[in-house]
Parts: sequence; C-alpha cells; structure tokens
Amino acid sequence: SEDGTIDFWGIAALKRGFEDIGRYGGIRAIQQKTHALAYAAYQILMELKFPSGKPLAEVYCCHKNYSESEAQGPIVAFNLLRCDGSYTGYSEVEKMCDLFGIEVRTGCFCNQGACQKHLKLTQQQIIDNYKASIICYNGAV
Repeated sequence: SEDGTIDFWGIAALKRGFEDIGRYGGIRAIQQKTHALAYAAYQILMELKFPSGKPLAEVYCCHKNYSESEAQGPIVAFNLLRCDGSYTGYSEVEKMCDLFGIEVRTGCFCNQGACQKHLKLTQQQIIDNYKASIICYNGAV
C-alpha cells in the first residue's frame, strides 16, 4: 500500500472506469483486443530482420508464442538488437520511439524476476549492478 494522501481522484473515477469497461464490451472483450494487439506486435517484431538475415529484435515470453490469450498477457517484452547482435540500450529505443510518436515503457523495472530470468542474470549480477547504479539495464548486463 502507498503511504500518504489517498488517491481521491482515482476513487472519483471508479464509476466512469466501470462504465467504460461496460462500453468496451466487458473485461473479456478488452482482454481479447489487447491480446490481439500484443500478438500483432509480437509477429511484427519476430519478422524484423537485418539485410544479413539476423533478427532485429529478441522477444521474451514464457510460452512458445503469443497465440493464447489465457497464457500470455498483453505485454510484449523485447530488446532491439544492432546488426552485430549487441543490444540497443533502452534510452536510445525510448528516444527513437518518441521521435516517431510511439508510446513504450522502457527499462527493466516492472518485473525484475522476468528480467533476471530472460537476461540470464545471476543474483550477484543484480546486486553488483544495483551497487553500480545500473538499475534498468540500459545496455549493460
């Protein structure tokens, strides 16, 4: 829970939020729509290749693919790669997306466990990176 002032604006918006859920066809319809968007993004990212044939993106998921909405949520976690296979830092990705009006959430702070698993980071690497102020893994593992 959060200390401090109660989120009274959030409380005031609850009625409207529930009305919006109903207007969009309910939670299941929202789940299907957001999953379809994530699946389309997944497919596009998997198809992106450099002229050499090397992948331009590395997509992380716990399942074989994004085809089942019950198994995969509407988030697409990925890294963009350079033509030499090295990772593009999240701040560079964020700046490029901003230039083209693309909304993304960058860094590795929402699900530290998944980041650790998919980036194959040891507990000691996490601690060492934290001590070195490398918190969101901007091009450094």
